[in-house]
Amino acid sequence: MWLDTDFLIWCIRGNPNALIWLDGFEDISLSAITHIELIQGTRNKKELVILNETLTAWNAQMLQVNEIISTQATQLVG
Repeated sequence: MWLDTDFLIWCIRGNPNALIWLDGFEDISLSAITHIELIQGTRNKKELVILNETLTAWNAQMLQVNEIISTQATQLVG
């Protein structure tokens, strides 16, 4: 399932309805752009760590829009 930024934010913030819906999927994917948006939305290093731990726990796969551009953009904001 390819997930949107807003939905992922609801999940990360613990919205019970979003988490129940998310729990029904085994494969979670997000675009590199969504990943960048989530990184930009973190307010500090602690939130960035929580974001990364959450995506790892979900075994989320990041899909490259264009591998070279996406990789460079992710490195610049991370």
